[in-house]
Amino acid sequence: MCMSTHIVGVRDLDGKFEGMLAIKRACDKAEVEYPAAVEDYFGEPEFSEDELRSIMSEIDIEGAVTQVYLQDGVDTWEVTLSKLSDEVKAVRFSNSY
Repeated sequence: MCMSTHIVGVRDLDGKFEGMLAIKRACDKAEVEYPAAVEDYFGEPEFSEDELRSIMSEIDIEGAVTQVYLQDGVDTWEVTLSKLSDEVKAVRFSNSY
């Protein structure tokens, strides 16, 4: 049997996300183009709010994750907290068997 581990950051959707979403809503209402900051943040701001919430709920934290120990039956991972974005409110570990 084989196991894999996937580690992601869980984004604080009440912080910067809500501010960017407010700008997106205003642009949609005014039927104007999105500012570069909104496009950079969302990547694809044309998605619906529900789609953006789903897409943006996780942050890639690969740069903060290191596999520090590997032995038969034991995988040890380390997350360097100082390398995480301020938007990360939690770290999620998913194990697949």
